Amino acid sequence: MPRFLSRLAALACALALVAPSAALARDRDLEARADRLAADTGFDGVMLVGDGHRVRMAKAYGMEDAERGLRASTATRYQTGSFSKWLASVVVLRLVDQGRLSLTAPVSTYLPEYAPANGARVTLHHLMSHTSGVPNDLAAALKASGTMAAFAGVDARTALQRYASSPLAFAPGERFDYSHSNWLVVQAVVERVTGKPYAQLARELVLRPLRLRDSDVLQGDFYDVPHAARGYDALHPVPKPSSTAMLAPVPAFLGQVGGMYATAGDVQRLLDGVYSGRLLSPASREALWRVNVPEQDYAYGGRVRTRRIDGHEHRMSWNNNSNGPYKSLIVRADDGRTVVLLNNSRIDGAALTRIAESLLGVAPADG
Repeated sequence: MPRFLSRLAALACALALVAPSAALARDRDLEARADRLAADTGFDGVMLVGDGHRVRMAKAYGMEDAERGLRASTATRYQTGSFSKWLASVVVLRLVDQGRLSLTAPVSTYLPEYAPANGARVTLHHLMSHTSGVPNDLAAALKASGTMAAFAGVDARTALQRYASSPLAFAPGERFDYSHSNWLVVQAVVERVTGKPYAQLARELVLRPLRLRDSDVLQGDFYDVPHAARGYDALHPVPKPSSTAMLAPVPAFLGQVGGMYATAGDVQRLLDGVYSGRLLSPASREALWRVNVPEQDYAYGGRVRTRRIDGHEHRMSWNNNSNGPYKSLIVRADDGRTVVLLNNSRIDGAALTRIAESLLGVAPADG
């Protein structure tokens, strides 16, 4: 072999050894940063950082079940709150791709018996972007009762009539109003069109195709789920179990509102499966990125924000979620960078944002 070719081969071998070592060092630095952030903020739960389909770091802090002395692990399952709405949006878009639903057809197309004055004007686009005008009667009912026990024995049809059929508060598309009741209507539509319960649809259309074995749509008592993280008002200096109403058994009609639970690893795989193109058409993927309400950064089932990393602007699917003691922040950038933060001790939302931006390397805001 000529000398220059021999030297070139030796250089290539050296670079091949250096690259993994450098990546490993960066990942170790990332884990050290996560440890510092967890200590500074009192974070309890799981932090995951990914790059495309690769998990760069996943680490658990705090307790899965303090009463039983079980520490949290990456196998611990957490309630994801309103990230459930993003999952529901993916289910709807899969049905759109199959030609079974239209985002712009009146709801009455699918539910002719639904409040006629509403159904003739409201579309899935309005409902999924929170611009429908359907009042948030569901949240009002929960606030008035103080517990989900008020929903015991209420089936989906009754819930739709009772909590999502009041006269519209404004003309569809006129403005934004974050109304949980929107998703009762969306769920009724997908169940009518397919003839299947929403939880089954979520499994068939999203969870199983992506082989997400540690995720599901909750019906009943979350604490019956294996490796379920119990909810706490605080874990430091002593555990204070949460008595929040959101820990009561969850009725099936709340599946799209806030029923999803998952491990951090499954959330990473879900994001990658949806945004990498293996599940949705290009048009439906772009629909998830499209901001429908600029002043709220709201797209379908969640927000899309722009942040600067390494001198470049990136679109980010940005979901802050809350369900009683369960707080989470789930971020996926347009280049595949991902942060999943799942917490079970009521951490402040600002602290979650600080953690996520630090792990992503988001540039500080000017001024």
